[in-house]
Amino acid sequence: MSTAAVDYAPPARHDAPCRPRLVVVPSGPSVASGSRVRAERRLRPTPLGRLVVLVVVAGLATGLALAAFGGSGGARGSVTVTPGETLSQIAAHELPGRSLDDAVAAIQLANDLPNGQVQAGQVLVIPRG
Repeated sequence: MSTAAVDYAPPARHDAPCRPRLVVVPSGPSVASGSRVRAERRLRPTPLGRLVVLVVVAGLATGLALAAFGGSGGARGSVTVTPGETLSQIAAHELPGRSLDDAVAAIQLANDLPNGQVQAGQVLVIPRG
């Protein structure tokens, strides 16, 4: 369907300004052929709709992959801090294959630690090496 602007002034009212009005004008193959058969309506997703569907499908696929292949967040285990133990000592003991700075940073990131301070009794997640 198409629209067209038409100047239309009602004959009885002279006080209101005349403004163009939109009028629905039928168009398309059904009008050209003269038939009044209603065209079959088909759902056509917009580009935004396609993007939403793509994001949802990708999220579901990622979630299923994480669940199927060990989505434990990459954690190897956990350690409870003993009195007098430092984060550097824990990093050196639990992640011997990494440099000390790397190991400390990995443990801080895995546990959302703002600094290198740990307290006795605190449980730390140890990331995979």
